[in-house]
Amino acid sequence: MSRRFRRHAIKPDEINITAFMNLTTNNYHFILLWNGLLFFVASLSGHFMMRRYYEPLVRRNPRHGTLRRVWMLLYTFVGIQMAWVLRPFVGAPGLPVQFFRSETWGNAYIEVLHLVLRALRF
Repeated sequence: MSRRFRRHAIKPDEINITAFMNLTTNNYHFILLWNGLLFFVASLSGHFMMRRYYEPLVRRNPRHGTLRRVWMLLYTFVGIQMAWVLRPFVGAPGLPVQFFRSETWGNAYIEVLHLVLRALRF
């Protein structure tokens, strides 16, 4: 494995912590937030890697820097909504196993706010 890949890959410790979190709590909202945090960490790692590889292009032509920022903003916006649509793969207690739930197509940003408030029990 290349050194660059190992630096940005998910470490076994993170997988162990996630397995521990999923096995020791029955708070569904906390599990969703934890998995969302891991999505965020993986996305952030990808952003840093892309920034590093884009540097030679930006040095040659500064317009590439603007394009990279626009792409990252769009990538983040779409990634949050996609993570919300794919959340049934985490599973929910009391619901049957299904590929897509009927409420899947809601607004991710409003739902994440509600999820944080429920996890904090407000």
